[in-house]
Amino acid sequence: MNNITEKIKSGQIRMRPRIVFVLKSILLVALSLMLFLLLLFLVSFILLFINPAGFFVFFPRFPWLLLLVSLIFVVLLEYIIEHYAVAYRRPIVYSLLAILFLVFACSVAMNGVHFHDRIEKRKLPGVYKFYNNFKGPHMECPGGCPLNEIKIRRKLY
Repeated sequence: MNNITEKIKSGQIRMRPRIVFVLKSILLVALSLMLFLLLLFLVSFILLFINPAGFFVFFPRFPWLLLLVSLIFVVLLEYIIEHYAVAYRRPIVYSLLAILFLVFACSVAMNGVHFHDRIEKRKLPGVYKFYNNFKGPHMECPGGCPLNEIKIRRKLY
């Protein structure tokens, strides 16, 4: 303890103002909230493609790139959340399961209230392009398919 006080007095250790820590906390909370909302959007969009027809129809048509991006977002969110009292000193599995459960439950609820239909009808600038230009092995029409055609294709299987 005495050694630390001497280092502070000699100028080797510099104290930071409280505002630095407050701004850092605000930034981390905002970043984790943005990651969570993006994760909700992606997972709920992925759930649109899940088809009850069977594994061999489902597997090649699944949006694997979106799943990979979602998993990266989960890891980033876990990395940020583990620094807070909610997940600090608890096994990582608990917080990962909590994140996955929360994201999955909210995504199912978003699909239940037809969230993606509403966005497509409003034709929001950046998001509408995402729906129309999303190309993957599940799309068969050139230039992408609107969300309505995706749903029609889902019902065909």
